[in-house]
Amino acid sequence: MSRKNNIKKMLNSDKHERYRSYKRKKTWMYATITGIASVLGGGSIAVPMIKADTTSTGDSQAKEIDSTSQLLVNQSSTTIPASTSSRTVHIDGADYGKYFVQNGTATIAGDTSTLTQDIGNQVGNTLLNTKIDMDQSFTLQGLVNLGDKSKSQGGADGIGFVFQPGDTNVIGTAGNGMGIAGVQGAFGFKLDTYYNSDTKPAYNPDPSRFATSDNGKSASFGAFVDGTSGVANTIDSTDSPAKQISQPSNNEFKTITVSYDGNTKAMTVSYDGQSWTMDISSLLGNNTAMSFGILGSTGSFHNTQQFRLTSFDYTVAQGKVTAHYVDDTGKTINPDVTQQGDIGDPWSTEQKDIPGYTFKETQGTPTGNYTANDQEVTYVYTFGDSASDSDSQSDSLSDSTSDSTSDSVSDSNSLSDSDSDSMSDSTSDSVSDSNSLSDSDSDSTSDSTSDSVSDSNSLSD
Repeated sequence: MSRKNNIKKMLNSDKHERYRSYKRKKTWMYATITGIASVLGGGSIAVPMIKADTTSTGDSQAKEIDSTSQLLVNQSSTTIPASTSSRTVHIDGADYGKYFVQNGTATIAGDTSTLTQDIGNQVGNTLLNTKIDMDQSFTLQGLVNLGDKSKSQGGADGIGFVFQPGDTNVIGTAGNGMGIAGVQGAFGFKLDTYYNSDTKPAYNPDPSRFATSDNGKSASFGAFVDGTSGVANTIDSTDSPAKQISQPSNNEFKTITVSYDGNTKAMTVSYDGQSWTMDISSLLGNNTAMSFGILGSTGSFHNTQQFRLTSFDYTVAQGKVTAHYVDDTGKTINPDVTQQGDIGDPWSTEQKDIPGYTFKETQGTPTGNYTANDQEVTYVYTFGDSASDSDSQSDSLSDSTSDSTSDSVSDSNSLSDSDSDSMSDSTSDSVSDSNSLSDSDSDSTSDSTSDSVSDSNSLSD
């Protein structure tokens, strides 16, 4: 085999690897030039800052890896910080219907909502139309009417103040669920006028001491409620005990204040001369924005139940958009990117180039405006880098015209009556041992480089 053909075969076999090496060098050369330009240009090239989302699960630190891999692959999500414009809101009683939405049997008239009438099997609620920023303090002031009769007189069920991380139109189950049960991550406070001793899928029994604490009859009481698991549990701990309250009487409105310290995460409820305080950090978990609602319900026992708003000072939580990057099986192949911004402001997400994957489709709208409820966009990819494959294929094809190398060693005995001139056009290494008998006249020509060694005995006429 000739030296020329040996070299050519070696170059062809290594072509794919050389092409990838070339592409890598070109990419890093571009990155180097860009980095130098950003330093020398005095800020003429903008470099976005990306901060790890400290609330994400998994390893949230970017790790230094080799230059052919993607950075931040060990980070489950990244967050792009939003603006810090003022979002503090003050609501007077007359604004109740402007900022809260009435649902079920609830009606809002001026500063007062009637959650239930004195009729059986009613459920009514008013839900705040934005979320509350739980990193900031807030104060809700108002008055509550629990009705005119206790459980022993046929009265029920009470009023619940609900906080939950889902959409602003979500509320939990009624009855002893108090609007808190049935919603993952929900918690709140209740003024309960109907003692429940039974266990249901949505809630556990009330503290047994209230079964007979009103002169041998069941008492009304106030308590924090943990419904984060989806099941409502009345909290009656040493630090945050449940407390007995006066039985409903004469449809009397009594003052209530719900205040919260965004720094300490302490929530305090004051009602009818008593107060309850609890560190709600464990209930909040990693949630920083919560929907809020006020709910009342009745069953076979019933009362008129109302809430009158005096004022509400709170900070509107920013809207949130999360972009997911997954393959067509749903597996995450790139860290989520979460953006936050003031409600009504525009946002946009982007399709990313992910090594080893080809973009397939977008699920959801890639741009929009921030809303009170969280939004999501999903970018779907299929495995396989079609761009690099097509580049390498075209490069291979462009270098492989019909120029081929043939090394053949033949050991043949041929008997022919012919005048034969032949050159072969092939890419092959072959060893053949053949006996052929031909009677032909042939002239063939091809564009090839052929090295052949033949050992033949021929008789020609």
